Amino acid sequence: RFSKLAITTGEGGEDPVIPTDGAIFEETLLSQESYDKFTVDNVVLPEAASYIWSFDTRYGAKASAFIQGTSYASESWFISPVVDLTGYTEVVLAFEHACNKFPDVDFMKANCLLMVREEGGEWANVAIPEYSTNDTWNFVASGDIALTAYEGKKMQFAYKYVSEDGKSGTWEVKNVKITGKKGAGVADIEAAEVAPVE
Repeated sequence: RFSKLAITTGEGGEDPVIPTDGAIFEETLLSQESYDKFTVDNVVLPEAASYIWSFDTRYGAKASAFIQGTSYASESWFISPVVDLTGYTEVVLAFEHACNKFPDVDFMKANCLLMVREEGGEWANVAIPEYSTNDTWNFVASGDIALTAYEGKKMQFAYKYVSEDGKSGTWEVKNVKITGKKGAGVADIEAAEVAPVE
């Protein structure tokens, strides 16, 4: 919050920054171009598989280690490009996803994870508020995921899929969006005490 705000005018001055609420990053993942903005890191790729994450025009980014009737152990990350949150506050990540065919809901939630990091930093698990029920292919909204710890920084996020021998499922993700507020709020400016200019 601002306690004082000095307003000056003169040659070379810039117009004040008007705050905007809107998308900082947005990808549907429903086109190859959108999907390719992300990168895949196959930490554990079973010999029977050539990929875990794949692209689908209807379902977006799709992860599965169920291959020809068998579940294999795997670990694969679907990683965003670097997103610059410099100057933004109230930053929120949201997406739509569907999880199905896992052994149970607890296994599903433990192995379909959202990971976040500051650029070049260590990955941290961030809770996803809402999951689907593991018995339908219907997409659900993830719920708003606050990225407060990363405001003003460059960051990345990733979808981490894990499976075990004999235990797997499918995770589908689409319509990924990060929103935030840039600059000081209008109410802050109006309420600020204007300091005299000498």
